[in-house]
Amino acid sequence: NILEIKLKLKIIMMLFIGLITNACANLQPVKTPAITTYTIDTVPVISSYAQRSNKILLIATPTAEPSYNKKQMIYTDMPYELKTFGRSEWSAPPAQLLQPLLAQSFSQTDYFHAVVAAPYTGQSDYRLEIRLITLHQNFSQQPSEIQMAIQARVMNHRTQRVIADKLFTTTMHVNIDSPRGGAQAANEATS
Repeated sequence: NILEIKLKLKIIMMLFIGLITNACANLQPVKTPAITTYTIDTVPVISSYAQRSNKILLIATPTAEPSYNKKQMIYTDMPYELKTFGRSEWSAPPAQLLQPLLAQSFSQTDYFHAVVAAPYTGQSDYRLEIRLITLHQNFSQQPSEIQMAIQARVMNHRTQRVIADKLFTTTMHVNIDSPRGGAQAANEATS
């Protein structure tokens, strides 16, 4: 009797293992949703009213407030609460995306003899420091808006004295309430 029970248990276990193995072999891999990546590539337009100088401007590596120093696209729908989109992100942290745009923009003014960007180690006359304070899509009103704030400081690189310090803020309406619409509005905001 005991041998019969052991034999039946072995047969049941073998059938169970066979069923599990067969089920596992027929499973399809789980597909994770694709991440959509956006960039900021609109060059800001800066008017130059002064004559060309022989000065060199260094665009320092931009920094950002901790909440905005990552690739995730941020939004809010309630005061004081920041959230991230699950399947949309920037191609790099937004502050990093701004540096080449600023260098190109200041070069186009033809005011400076040269415009260079960090990690440049040569001599320069002025240093532009940028800090991204805010960049998020606000869904608490309709249509949603992109809110951007950037602190800019110009320093005399030789004396380390601050020449100018200004907070730039802008709000742009978003045409389509989505991360794609937010990216389009962020590009408009940089101009």
